[in-house]
Amino acid sequence: MEQQFAIGKNIRVVREVRGFSQEYVAKKIGISQRTYSNIEADKSKVDTEIIKNISEVLDIDPIELLSLNEKTMFSNCSSSGGVGNFGYMNTYQGLDKENDALKNHVSQLQKEVEFLKEEVVFLRGQLMK
Repeated sequence: MEQQFAIGKNIRVVREVRGFSQEYVAKKIGISQRTYSNIEADKSKVDTEIIKNISEVLDIDPIELLSLNEKTMFSNCSSSGGVGNFGYMNTYQGLDKENDALKNHVSQLQKEVEFLKEEVVFLRGQLMK
């Protein structure tokens, strides 16, 4: 039988620091928000596969997630109040890259829309002749 763990508080803390919603994490690992909420509330035990999946979404080593405690959390916070040295919490770098990519995509789409508007005006002009 696979070992099960009660680590809901650790998961919740890391998720909140990451700025993720329960819905987001639940969707990423393929479970319902209610099931995920039960995991964070320690109403459901989680097996190692779920821990691995949650850890991937939260960008944290599963061992660090299991061993996280308030003392560790506070001792790794920088003086600016941000999270410092955790390998899994390096200030949303992945999200920044994703955000930049989405901004670039939106910009490209806006250029396409402008081109198509100009094309429509040109074609309407051709039809009027």
